[in-house]
Amino acid sequence: MKLLGELGGGGIQEYNSLVFATYSALKQAISDHKDQMYEAALAAKTNTEQLQYQLRSLYHGIRNYLRMIENQSSINDLLQNHFESYKKMSDQIYHPIKTMDSIHRYMIPIRNLLLDVMGDATLMQTMYDRAMTVKKYEHPEKAQEDIFAAINYVLDAYQSVGGIITEIDLKHSACTKNSIEKIRYLMTADQTIKGKLAQ
Repeated sequence: MKLLGELGGGGIQEYNSLVFATYSALKQAISDHKDQMYEAALAAKTNTEQLQYQLRSLYHGIRNYLRMIENQSSINDLLQNHFESYKKMSDQIYHPIKTMDSIHRYMIPIRNLLLDVMGDATLMQTMYDRAMTVKKYEHPEKAQEDIFAAINYVLDAYQSVGGIITEIDLKHSACTKNSIEKIRYLMTADQTIKGKLAQ
């Protein structure tokens, strides 16, 4: 229900913009603004947290539709649910993942950029120094720990994001299949004149 509320209020961002923003920030910092690599890493973590939240919201939103299908016994309700509410969510959220494909296009480059950063001792030291200046850490070890945690979070997230999308695909297929099968069942079971007219 939260997903639908965000969708209706325009609160859902595009997944593609989050992924591309992450890639762009990292790429630009490495190429032209090494002194801002710390900020780029923090932005990458923030964008990735938002991406994971939205993917999980989509997954649970589809699961909620599956539950509604099980509980509904009216053909009209099922049709309205599938061709209005669910189709709107699918067109605005699920469809862009499958067609614009920024997630699949940039997840490996993002991981490679971050691995390059971790392998560059000079750049990592620049990030530690910047972190000490920006956040005023009391101990350099804490700055290093937070930077490594942010980078590893993004690396782990993009390692597993393909699996999350596969799970979403399976739920999407199940939702469509279950909706159609339930409508067919109700139409077949209803042998009254009303049922025949509906068919």
